[in-house]
Amino acid sequence: MSDIGEKIANKYAAALFESFSDDQLERVNAALGNLAQVWNEDETIRSVLLSPTVLSTERTQALLEIGKMVAESHQVQPADHISRFLTLVEGNGRIHGLPLIAKCFSGLLSKRRRELQVTVISATPLDDSEKREIEEKVKSGSSSLSKIEWQVDEALIGGMVIRCGDREIDGSVRGAMNGAKSTLLAA
Repeated sequence: MSDIGEKIANKYAAALFESFSDDQLERVNAALGNLAQVWNEDETIRSVLLSPTVLSTERTQALLEIGKMVAESHQVQPADHISRFLTLVEGNGRIHGLPLIAKCFSGLLSKRRRELQVTVISATPLDDSEKREIEEKVKSGSSSLSKIEWQVDEALIGGMVIRCGDREIDGSVRGAMNGAKSTLLAA
């Protein structure tokens, strides 16, 4: 199953975002985060919702129930928006993109709050003191709130990459090796 792509996920996220009042957006974000977590962790739910042998009406009914439960647990109003959204996404064959849609929704909410979205990718897991030091530097260099996502990518070999919007600071060993390779090939 192919990924739906960030452009499509953003369209779904934006449509859902616009369908709720500002006072509901935090709750919807929490509900979508919960749905994405269940999707990522529960193989049975993924199998049922992606199975061509399960009737479309059964998938729709399951999504209506899941949406209702999640909306109620997060006190989302109107509660049926989540259910209808899930059935729309499933009906368009995009339900496998739910985690990416949730991430895009969260990004829209961060943008509304004027939060700075920062991704820190390191070659090895960072300890708490290293994370604190990076957080302090990011916050001191920015006038807006910052939300930091931590990732590990062993392919970096060493060092880290920091992404903020369309800017990227590559302090990784892999980045240095790629730069040296480009320089040598250009000569």
